[in-house]
Amino acid sequence: MFKKSILLDVILFVVIVLLLLVVIPVISSILRQLIILQIIIVIAGAIALRYVVKKIRNKYKE
Repeated sequence: MFKKSILLDVILFVVIVLLLLVVIPVISSILRQLIILQIIIVIAGAIALRYVVKKIRNKYKE
């Protein structure tokens, strides 16, 4: 059970990173004028990644 929960968190981390790598360039190519939207997406992605990394570290330490 312990390893399964860490695996799910790692998968969530990878999905968030891939979404950020795909979504930001697509938005910037389609909507060059909406820089604020891109900044909001980057900040939200960074917060989500920070949360997932903390969760993984806490489970790994236990």
